[in-house]
Amino acid sequence: MTAAALLEQVRAAGFRLRVDGDVLMVSPASRLTDGMRASIRAHRPALVALLLAERLTMAINAAVLARGDTEHNRRELLAEALGLPAAQQLDLAEHFEAVTSIWQVACRGVAS
Repeated sequence: MTAAALLEQVRAAGFRLRVDGDVLMVSPASRLTDGMRASIRAHRPALVALLLAERLTMAINAAVLARGDTEHNRRELLAEALGLPAAQQLDLAEHFEAVTSIWQVACRGVAS
């Protein structure tokens, strides 16, 4: 099974996965079976990469929308950002999440 298939399966079973620093968090952890735990451990690096890419993509999409940037700019920024190491992707995601509400107010006049 691929990490993407595992992520889909775990989410379909009602679990939430997120990256907190360098820790992969699964909730509700109490519902995980031993088999699920083993699969998640085996695919941890790929799952972390997938989750970081999802978070960064969502953060960039929201920021681009708030700033009114072009689709071309969004694609270029996303391609460049996804090519960075995981720690830098996390930093960028946090940055774009933080500034999106500021840009919403400044560029659109929309309160968050």
